[in-house]
Amino acid sequence: MASKDYCPVPPPVFTGENYQSWAVKMTAYLQAWDLWEAVAEDLEIDQLPENPTMQQIKTHKEKTTKKFKAKTCLYLAVSESLFTRIMNLETAFHIWQYLKTEFQGNARTKSVCILNLRRELELQKMKDSETVKEYVDRLLDIINKLRLLERFEAKISALEEVRDLTEISLAKLLNALHAQEQRRQIIEDGSIEVNQEEEEQLFVASCYVSSVDSWLVDSGCTNHMSNNIELFKVLDKISTSKVCVENGEYISAKGKGSVAIESISGTKVITDVLYVLDIDQNLLSMASLEKEISSCNACQFGKQIRLPFAKIAWRASQKLQLVHTDLGGFKSEVAGVFYRFKTWAKNQSKCKMMVLRSDNGKEYTSYQFNKFCEEARIEHQLTTPYTPQQNGVSERKNRTIMEMTRCLLHEKNLPKKFWAEAANTVIFLLNRLPTKALQKQTPYKAWYGHKPSIINLKVFGCFCFSYIPQVKRDKLDKKSEPGIFIGYSSVSKAYKIFQPQNEKIIISRDVFMEEDQWNWSACDDVQHSSMQQPTVEDVDEQPVRGTQLLYEIYARCNVALFEPASVAEAMMEQKWKLSMEEEMQMIEKNQT
Repeated sequence: MASKDYCPVPPPVFTGENYQSWAVKMTAYLQAWDLWEAVAEDLEIDQLPENPTMQQIKTHKEKTTKKFKAKTCLYLAVSESLFTRIMNLETAFHIWQYLKTEFQGNARTKSVCILNLRRELELQKMKDSETVKEYVDRLLDIINKLRLLERFEAKISALEEVRDLTEISLAKLLNALHAQEQRRQIIEDGSIEVNQEEEEQLFVASCYVSSVDSWLVDSGCTNHMSNNIELFKVLDKISTSKVCVENGEYISAKGKGSVAIESISGTKVITDVLYVLDIDQNLLSMASLEKEISSCNACQFGKQIRLPFAKIAWRASQKLQLVHTDLGGFKSEVAGVFYRFKTWAKNQSKCKMMVLRSDNGKEYTSYQFNKFCEEARIEHQLTTPYTPQQNGVSERKNRTIMEMTRCLLHEKNLPKKFWAEAANTVIFLLNRLPTKALQKQTPYKAWYGHKPSIINLKVFGCFCFSYIPQVKRDKLDKKSEPGIFIGYSSVSKAYKIFQPQNEKIIISRDVFMEEDQWNWSACDDVQHSSMQQPTVEDVDEQPVRGTQLLYEIYARCNVALFEPASVAEAMMEQKWKLSMEEEMQMIEKNQT
């Protein structure tokens, strides 16, 4: 359908502004031409089999064409400057996600951007002779286009950072503006008394005027700045720097020092104030003030919390580029086990392990382990002490494995001694289940390159019968024996079966499973078995030979046996003489 009449109408062009409106239009455009699926999801196109049918060839071609058409649409829907930023992205899905991340932002940022856009388009400046009430009357005439005038700019910037303007009523905003107007009149009269409660904590800070010069609290300013050298108590003119102003230009800071400011509570010393000649107003940085307020020792002792962790983390792009590890077992075995794992992983993937990330456990910081990593040229990354979140991949996977292990054991009421078999079964299953981290692929396919077989999956802990090899039984013996399925062999295409009657684990491929509802407590023979760790039998045993009576063997043999007819004849042969002597010795010994 889309291939015949492809895009007769050009798509809307995105120039870097008003992303929300463009995204809605572009979504509708792609849906109309049946291309949205290729953009919304990272479609994976399977390779054709060796002898594909015509339908398979047609479907494969349609999916491939759809992905390229969606990519072409996005190329045409952006300006030339944006095209150079997305032209190296492989699929339409990645292009869409890049644009969304780059221009949409979070909910708070979107709200502020919308307000800023409206302010730029509909900005109405207040006249010097105009009161707040008169200004509000004009604002009400331009419905829902309330913008702030130039002289309240610092105040409203602070308001946008502290409160969501969409949640503040117009009445509260007007009260705050009236309070600000009254404060300005007080300041113009030379008074420094300011009633902060009038604003009901809508704004972060207020401006104070000293007898020497005035200061303006600026929420967009990153550093305190002053143009009056007489205000500085201490000034280091060696510490020069550049300051970026609103129009993008840079102005020079001739030094840095400390300034004393008169406030309601007394004289305050402000540190790290830049001496900038090219400004016409002394500025107090709201961000720096908040940092100074938060540096109160008592507040830190009573309210210190942990810093937030980044939600977006770097991800490896190839095998063994980053290996996460955590301990589960005996600490003394870590070095040996990891060496065997590294060798196995290198042989399987043909790749070299680059980075290893672990916690600060002694087993990972030992001399033996560090020497091994150094010789293997492996970068060993350690988490910050008492910060397992930095190794979250291992921590979350360990939690998933243990949760599933408990579920398997409790589902069939199996004893805890089978925890290792249950954990191995969980790992076996997780490697064959699709995961979001691999774009809905299975870890098995990502590692080996082909899909795993799942026809051998069975219900863990179910009752079963395992075949007894012919060499281990007689003709009339049982051909199978009961057991419990407890996992899959890691070295053979077979199952692991626990036999309660002899406390052994056998490896067998000839197993009949009864996957109905059954649990450990339902079997009387199993319930009273010992809790010792079972032994594993996975080797071939010697054939079991039958026993027969001697006269039965003689009866079946076609052999003639000649015995001496007299003592004289027996004395002529040495073996018969020895037999008679042995017999006489036994008679004398037994006194018979």
